Amino acid sequence: MERPRPCGEPVPAPLAAGRHGRPHPGGDHGRGPGRRQGAESAHRGDRSPRGARHGAGTGRRQGASVARVAPGGARGGGAWPAGEYRDQCELRQGGVGAGRRGCSPAGSRAGAGPRPAGSPRAARSASAAPPGPPSASSPSNACSVDYAGLLREAERRTVPPVALLHGPAPLLLDDAVGVLSAAIFADPASGAFDREVLDGRETTAEAVARSAMTLPFLAARRLVVVRHAEALAAGHHETLLAYLAAPSSSTCLLLLAAESLRADRVRKNDHWLLRAVPAGSAIELVPPRGQALERALQQRARLDGLEVADEAARLLVELVGDDLGLLLGEARKAALAGGPDNRRVGAGEVRAVVGDHRVSDLFDLVRAVERGERGRAQALLDQLLRGGEEPLRLLGFLGGELRTTWTVKEWARRGMPAAEIARRLRRPLPVAERVLARAESLPTADLARRLWRCWQVELAVKTGGQPRAEMAILIADLS
Repeated sequence: MERPRPCGEPVPAPLAAGRHGRPHPGGDHGRGPGRRQGAESAHRGDRSPRGARHGAGTGRRQGASVARVAPGGARGGGAWPAGEYRDQCELRQGGVGAGRRGCSPAGSRAGAGPRPAGSPRAARSASAAPPGPPSASSPSNACSVDYAGLLREAERRTVPPVALLHGPAPLLLDDAVGVLSAAIFADPASGAFDREVLDGRETTAEAVARSAMTLPFLAARRLVVVRHAEALAAGHHETLLAYLAAPSSSTCLLLLAAESLRADRVRKNDHWLLRAVPAGSAIELVPPRGQALERALQQRARLDGLEVADEAARLLVELVGDDLGLLLGEARKAALAGGPDNRRVGAGEVRAVVGDHRVSDLFDLVRAVERGERGRAQALLDQLLRGGEEPLRLLGFLGGELRTTWTVKEWARRGMPAAEIARRLRRPLPVAERVLARAESLPTADLARRLWRCWQVELAVKTGGQPRAEMAILIADLS
């Protein structure tokens, strides 16, 4: 028979192991200042003069610790020393053993069920409970990063599990693939097994998720690149949504879109990928313009070992356009003009090699349309648009040439000689004669139809139509 112990004397562990923290039936004491003493007495055995409700007060924490000592006892999955608490994460996962940090989860009690949701104790326990681990999209885990920051982290071999890059900057997208590949694959041979490139126009969101969930073979991580991610349909994408909510740490999923995924006049709402990826994982690439483009060209050329002078950068932008990829290619060609070992690009090398691309391409487009060379005209149109040419400027140029042809046709009908037509057009006589021959070969009704099509396309572009598609259809009609 156990002897009575003074209040406050600790219970030996062997004795506590045979008890489950059950309060003594009877009585309703321990609600006042003596509640801790009553709690200790309630756990010492049936001799306690105190009542059954002592474990409901502050003293219950000692009872909870004692209750976990018994193997297979109430709420216990193994032997736990008296006075220690399970880690909150272990209780959440149902595991036993590793984490013991002296903290009891909110609302968990030994040998008793959960407190009612509306009870004052449940409210106090919930307010005092330590927060759980942050989710992938919680603010504590979300860190917004820009393009330069992504590359800097990749150079330190720190790559994100998910990254969405979108914007009309193909060179920057390609550079990101190269830098992340170098960061993940120290041995380039492992990239043959652990790098996969998908096309969003030819695959599905479910296939992307399956590829991202595949374990690496040789390298420590896999790299899954999805080009044209804007083409991934919103339907049947539950698997990819679930993956993006909890991405694998053994895979870097790189989603690339060659256009902005933000809402605009064509896309009424943001693309669903912007809402699906973890917070801070979407990076919008805005192509630089003006002096910013010149500086970007110089910085990017420096990575290739080229030194582009300020005047050469300004001249390249003026002659070639706003496409950073085309500018870099022309800078490389200009460097070769100074010899195979030349690494400096000046204005002289640019003038000798590049030439006036924009003006010559505009006239080549008009000539291709006049000759009916539909394929070449479409290729020139695509090249001009990728180079940063404004669709409305192209449309104005084509419409102006049609109006000139109609005017020359009217002058020829009145009997005006070719020399006078050349003087009025302020063009050389051979050029005026070519325009005159073109005007005489086209019926007036055909010229009127072509001009009417130009006005229709102008109206469509200015009222929210897609410029590239409208211009491509117009070139097909005029050729």
